[in-house]
Amino acid sequence: KPFLDKRRSRRETSVLQMPYSARHSDCLAMMLARLPLLLLLAICAAEARGAGRDVRGKSIYFVTVDRFARTDSSNDACEGEGWCGGTIRGVTEHVDYIQAMGFDGVWITPVIGQRDQEPIPHGVSMGYHAWYWDEIDSHFGTSSDLKELSRELHRRGMVFVYDIVLNHVGPVNSSAEVHQVRPFNDISHYHTRNISAVESMVDPSGRLGDRDERAALFDAYTGTPAGSWRPAALQGGLGPCAFQCTADGCEYPNVTMDCENYVCAPGVRDSCVYRGAAAAGPPEILRCGVGDWSCPGYDRFDETYVTDGWLNTLGDLNQSHPFVRQYLKSWTRRMAETYDIDMFRLDTAYYMDKTFLQEVQAELSIPILAEVNPTTNMTFHASYQSDAVVGHVADGLLNFPVVFVASAAFCPSLGKLNFYPFANLNLTRLGSDMDRQHRGGLYTDELLLGNFIDNHDYVRIAAVCAGDKSRVFNALAWVMLTKGIPIVYQGTEQEMDKPGGGYNGEDRTSLWQYRWRNTTDTFGFLAVLNRLRKKHNFTSTDIDVVHWEETQLVFTRGGQHGAWVFLNNLPNTTSRVAYNAALPAPPAGQAWASAFTGRAAVLEHGRAVVEHSHPEVLVLQDVTRPLQDATRPPARGLRRRLWAASGAGALSPMPAVCIGILASWSMRS
Repeated sequence: KPFLDKRRSRRETSVLQMPYSARHSDCLAMMLARLPLLLLLAICAAEARGAGRDVRGKSIYFVTVDRFARTDSSNDACEGEGWCGGTIRGVTEHVDYIQAMGFDGVWITPVIGQRDQEPIPHGVSMGYHAWYWDEIDSHFGTSSDLKELSRELHRRGMVFVYDIVLNHVGPVNSSAEVHQVRPFNDISHYHTRNISAVESMVDPSGRLGDRDERAALFDAYTGTPAGSWRPAALQGGLGPCAFQCTADGCEYPNVTMDCENYVCAPGVRDSCVYRGAAAAGPPEILRCGVGDWSCPGYDRFDETYVTDGWLNTLGDLNQSHPFVRQYLKSWTRRMAETYDIDMFRLDTAYYMDKTFLQEVQAELSIPILAEVNPTTNMTFHASYQSDAVVGHVADGLLNFPVVFVASAAFCPSLGKLNFYPFANLNLTRLGSDMDRQHRGGLYTDELLLGNFIDNHDYVRIAAVCAGDKSRVFNALAWVMLTKGIPIVYQGTEQEMDKPGGGYNGEDRTSLWQYRWRNTTDTFGFLAVLNRLRKKHNFTSTDIDVVHWEETQLVFTRGGQHGAWVFLNNLPNTTSRVAYNAALPAPPAGQAWASAFTGRAAVLEHGRAVVEHSHPEVLVLQDVTRPLQDATRPPARGLRRRLWAASGAGALSPMPAVCIGILASWSMRS
C-alpha cells in the first residue's frame, strides 16, 4: 500500500505521465532494483488489485447493460428510450456466451445512479446521465453484482472494461435540480459560459449577489423552452459541426444543417463533388469536425466553446472547480480499485480540458480509452494521446478517424450514417489512413487504439451492408485483425440488420429475444477470428499496410513472413478474386496456406488468388504437414462435401472458406 500511495504522489508525476507500457516497465524496474523477493511478491499481489491486466491489443465485446440480458423469464424484444430490464447479473450469467466467441474481455456501459424521473430523459437507460455518483443504479443491480461480474471475468482470464463519464451529469434545467445531484449539488460545480447573455433578464442593475439572485440567473440560463433540445442560452458545447449543430442554432437531428464539404452519389465510387459556397469548410478538409478550426464557425470560438459549453441539457461539470476536480479524480481511482477494473472507456473526452484528462490518467495504474468524437482529423485526435504542449494525456483512444472511413469503404453509403467523401465503396482512403496512422509517428501506442465498425450510436453494420455477408465479414475482419483493440458490439453476432439510428434501428434493441444463439454464421466467424488472433499473436505484432485500391486492402501482421490479411469490398460472390499484392517466397521447408482451412494457397506470380469474396488470411506452414491442394477436392467425407458446395459451379452462396471454418468451429464447440 505505501508503494501504491507513493506512485500516486506528486513526486511520481513524471513516471505516471508516461504512456501505459512505459509506466509498467518503469515500475517493474524500480521494484526489482529496490526490493527483496518476498516483499516484491507481496507488493505484486497488492498491485494486482486496481492495477489491471494488460489490455493492449485484447479483443473486447461491448455490452449495453440495460439491453443485454434480463434475470427474469421475459424474452420479449424491447427498444426505445425507457428501461428494458437488463441487469449486471444478466451479463454475468451469460459470460459463457461471450467467451464462446473467444473474446478477451467485456466492456459495459455505466451503471451508477441515474436520474429517476418522468418522462424518462433521452438516453438515461444507457447509463450516461450520472446523478448519484456513489450508488449503483437499482435498475442495473447492486455493488455486489458489479464485483461479482469483475471476479467472474478475471476467473476466466478475461479483462473488465468499464464506461465512465466525467464531463457531465444528467439533464439539468434549474438550480433546484442541481441540488438533487450527489455530490455536485451547487451551481458553482457547473460551467456557465455566456451566462451574461441572460443576466439582463434577471437583474438589469447588474448587481447580482445573494444566493437567490444567482439561482434565478442559473434558472434563466438553463431553462429549456418547449420544443427546444438544449438550454436556451446557446452555450455551445457541441461545436459548430458536431451533430449538425452550428453557432447560430441547433435542430437535432437535422440532416439539412450539416458539416459536409462534398456531395457524393450514394453507392457510386469516386462521385464526390465539392459543394462550393454551400460547403461547411475549405476543399482540403473533406468533412468538418471537431479539431478542424479552419472550418467557418470554429474560427469564431476559442476552445472553451467546447470544453465549457453544454451538451444538450446535460449539466456540464466545471473541472476547474477544486472540489469537482479532486472528487472526479478520487472517484475514478476508487471505482478502479473497488471493482478491479482493467481499463476505463471515457465518454466525451474531447469536451474536457487536456490537463484535467492528464491528471485523471496519472491518478490511475490502468489505461483510459478516450472518446474523441466526432473527428477525422488525425493530428488533432492523436493529441489526446500525446500533446506537444501538455505531454502524455490518455493512454488509449477510440479510433474514430479511421473507423469513420472504414464503414463507408466496405459498404455502400446509407445516407449520412456511414458517409465519408472518397471512401464510399473505396478502400483507397482506408488503406492510406491506416498507413499514415502507423508510419506517421502521431500516436504513442497503436495497441491502445480501439477499432470498431458500429456501436450503440451508429447503424448496425449488417444494415449498412444490406445483409451482404461477404461485405460484413470483410468489415469485421478489418476490426479484428488490424492493429489495436478490436471492439465488437453486442448483437453483431446475431446479425441484427434493421436500419435506422439512435432508437429507430436495432443499434439499441435488446438482445435477449435472440436467445443468445451460437448458430449464426457471424457468431462462428467471430469465434474463428479470435482463435486466429491468439494463434498468430495478433495481440501485439506490428502491422504493415502493403497494398490498397478501390476494391482491395492487404496488410501484414508480424512482418513479411507473418500473417497476410486480404480484404475486399466486393458483393458476395464465388467468382475468382486476384489480389494485387505479391507475397515473398517462403523459407525452405514452408509454404503459404489459408489460416482458416489449412489449404495450400493458390499463387499466380506470387499473388494470392481465391474463389470467393470473403476475407482470406495466409500464413506459413511447414511442408512436413499435409497441405490440402486448393484446386482439388478432399478425398472423402465432410470436407469433400463442403468443397463441392463451394467450388466451380457452386450453388451455395457461402464459399468453402467460410463453410469450412464454421463447420470446424461447430465440431469443436
